[in-house]
Amino acid sequence: MNKISCGVCRDLLPLVQDGVACEDSRRLVEEHLAACPDCRALEVGDVPIVPEKIDDHRVLSSIRRGLTLLGLFLLVAGAVLGVALSNSMGMFYNFALMPLLGALGYFFLSRRWPWLPAGVLLLSLLWIFFSHFWDGTFAEEGFQTWFLSDAVFYSVIYTVLVLLGVLIAALLRFAFRKEEAQ
Repeated sequence: MNKISCGVCRDLLPLVQDGVACEDSRRLVEEHLAACPDCRALEVGDVPIVPEKIDDHRVLSSIRRGLTLLGLFLLVAGAVLGVALSNSMGMFYNFALMPLLGALGYFFLSRRWPWLPAGVLLLSLLWIFFSHFWDGTFAEEGFQTWFLSDAVFYSVIYTVLVLLGVLIAALLRFAFRKEEAQ
């Protein structure tokens, strides 16, 4: 029968409590705790020696859900930022930002990626409408002039740029999968 010292038991106890110690270490610590009241007193009251089995599927789905929510937040923030730059000198950043949003949307949203270009189209139309409404140009020009001017033009350009990013991401995914197969 292998005996371990109190120092070794104290070193192994956190590993056994976290469930990362091997079966031999766990058995040695349990035997030592059964025989040594000093080390048993160090044991945390609510933490079991043998932890419950961790549901890997639940942990992975929780991580995926968190990453998806983070991705959605970044996509929405990027789309709002890009559309907000529409009537400023920074609008040319959208030539890089919108394809990046499309690529990220393709990877984060997987099969729901078509919602991203539609969302950017709607968001840009609404943003430009409300910005013209607030600054008074909508009242001067009217709906038809507004709609046929920069609203549709910017919205279509942003949507095409997002679709370009989706296309680039799809081609990259295809290329890397093709390379893995060889």
